[in-house]
Amino acid sequence: MLKLFLLFTTLSSFILAGTPVLKGVITDKETNKPVEKANVYFKNLDIGTFTNSLGEYYITGVESGETEIFISCVGYKTYSSKINLKSGENKLDFQITPGVISLGEVKVTSGRFVQTEREMISPAEIIDAKKIAMVTPNSISELAKTQPGVSIIRDGAWASTISIRGLSRNNIVTLVNGTRMETATSVSAKLSLVDVNDIERIEIIKGAASTLYGSGATGGIINIITAGNSFTENFMMNGKISSGYNSVNNMTSNYISLAASNSFLWFKASYTTRNAESTETPEGKLDNSQFRDNNISAQLGVKLFTRDEFLVKFEKFTAEDVGIPGGAPFPATAVAKYPETYRTHVSAEYKFRQLNDVLPALSLLAYYQDIQRNVELRPNANARVTPKALHTTYGAKLKSDWLLKDKLFSLGLDYWQRSYDGERKTENYAKNLVKIDKPVPNSTFSSFGIFADNKSKLLDDKLEIEVGARYDFINVTNDAISNPISITVNGNDKTNYDADASYASNDVTDKSWSASLGANYHINSFIDVTGNVARSFRSPTLEERYQYLDLGGMKYFGNPELNSELGTFLDFGLRLWHEKFTLKANIFGNSFTDLVVDSEEIKDSVFVKKNVGEARIYGYEIAGEYNFYSNMLVYANVAYTRGEDTGNDVNLDGIPPYNGMLGIKIPVKNYFTAELSGMFNSDQEMTGESEDRTAGYSVYNLSLSSGKFNYNRLGLQLSCGVDNIFDRAYRNHLSTYRGIQYIEPGRNLYLKLNVTY
Repeated sequence: MLKLFLLFTTLSSFILAGTPVLKGVITDKETNKPVEKANVYFKNLDIGTFTNSLGEYYITGVESGETEIFISCVGYKTYSSKINLKSGENKLDFQITPGVISLGEVKVTSGRFVQTEREMISPAEIIDAKKIAMVTPNSISELAKTQPGVSIIRDGAWASTISIRGLSRNNIVTLVNGTRMETATSVSAKLSLVDVNDIERIEIIKGAASTLYGSGATGGIINIITAGNSFTENFMMNGKISSGYNSVNNMTSNYISLAASNSFLWFKASYTTRNAESTETPEGKLDNSQFRDNNISAQLGVKLFTRDEFLVKFEKFTAEDVGIPGGAPFPATAVAKYPETYRTHVSAEYKFRQLNDVLPALSLLAYYQDIQRNVELRPNANARVTPKALHTTYGAKLKSDWLLKDKLFSLGLDYWQRSYDGERKTENYAKNLVKIDKPVPNSTFSSFGIFADNKSKLLDDKLEIEVGARYDFINVTNDAISNPISITVNGNDKTNYDADASYASNDVTDKSWSASLGANYHINSFIDVTGNVARSFRSPTLEERYQYLDLGGMKYFGNPELNSELGTFLDFGLRLWHEKFTLKANIFGNSFTDLVVDSEEIKDSVFVKKNVGEARIYGYEIAGEYNFYSNMLVYANVAYTRGEDTGNDVNLDGIPPYNGMLGIKIPVKNYFTAELSGMFNSDQEMTGESEDRTAGYSVYNLSLSSGKFNYNRLGLQLSCGVDNIFDRAYRNHLSTYRGIQYIEPGRNLYLKLNVTY
């Protein structure tokens, strides 16, 4: 392997001869120490890298001549400089200035263009690698719940998802490295199928984003960026070992990664394993909330023709013996779990760089993903129900960036298809009866979208305008099905029985358009004012069109005649950026027509999907940081969301109560940082028709995280903390454990050690 890398290094040196090569070291201006994980990039060219543990960076593929380089890193002020690149080697070292306050330095890729958080016109939240590395969460949802406007929804300790401004599940598009993640949403398991230990950052766009990602993004998107590697001037190997422990469920977590790189090839592989027992709550153990899971991933990057890049990514996530606590509509003693479920993901992307001055970037992305969900439900000792389904998604995206003077255009095509193949087996041991049916007939959902986006600067660069438009062609097909498929009694096939749910073979075409307009006006270097308006849509899912669920006396049917949900989104924001404090304030509104709901129309306890009239969700968010003394930092946020079914003059289900948090960070030189925070939720009295009121509560957390201690090339970081210090018993209004509201986890002591090389 070493000889092969040395051969590649020699070959790459020959290929790159005579072309601009930029390399150097990024250091801290105050300490002169190297800065790791700093982004070094050319914005409009979508070319860049990040520094290694020695602060070194290495970039090829930029044209010679004058250009502008940007350097950003969490905890540092963004640095930009005009540079003049010559043919051959260019060595430039830079020093960046530390900053206690976050000034939106993190690079964001979820929008149409690569930009920093501060340059994003749409409201967004970024969770960076430094935050992720210091905690031991059960799921990605637990990482996201501290962001304003984002709430966690639990269906168990393992299974969870998020709500963005009162919208969740089908109204939020989930992405992994920009590729769609599609599966059923009856149990919130989607975000639980991604390794929390192998994440570089999490990007959340709040509000309608259909022009970016098509159907389903009426409430926003969450894009999970997995940790990769970068090209280096010479051959380099590095690795990481991470171990964590949670006392609340005796969870142990172990992660290992190994990476290697040279000037035109990099590779990274990782493995994670976790094992957790049932969760302790202030009122006792939450039975059947245990889980085991593991993940193996590999990534490869190749530099081609001095500028182009080819990236391949693979993930295989497996979960076993995952408890799904709760009982309704079955008895509380019923046991439900995932005996085994897995997710396999493969993607390949080719990035063309600097084709000409007008077309700086062109990329082609293709991906494949399958999610196998196997469920075992035991309502009582004499019965067992075992649904299983394979959810397969594949897609491709062609995206081109065009640069015309001060205007940046993005044009592209986007195709993806989700298919469902599953069945459900019901066994009644007392009657010696076996029934086979399909919760959803074998079916496919295909989407083809054409999109365009333009970002330009006006008024001496004080005003940024972004206009986007998209048109989607959607095709949904299904096989004919008559449920149940078969009934066997005492080993003999029963031939005379009534069909309970039948769907004819169907082929439906759905068309829809979406558009967005955003503006960011820089009043001065300190104050920004933003505005966004968008039209979004959501075409009904396969489950909403064709489902058949028999839940012990309650039955749910789909409706093939459903119309798409349509939404209109408004958001206005004020942003203050200062070295001593920041403030982000937004007011928003989202109105919808043709919402898809369960309607009890046939008879009691029999529900059919139906489009209903109109609804609106509106509210506000305020978040800020204040460096009040030395390097000490106070931060706070609040969020208010109100949801109304305006057609029936009732409250919407699933709206979070007024909530927020307050915290303080106290660093002790470069040794460690102490952080004390409190989260509060008020009473939720404005409940939907199917909800109960939940009382308000506050929860307090304490954490200690060390700086990075280096010995030669070995780096050590340690963190520990206490969640829910006072072991408070409380209920999250959005969390239901299969229909029964349970209290949240109790006091949790955690410890995490990271070792890098």
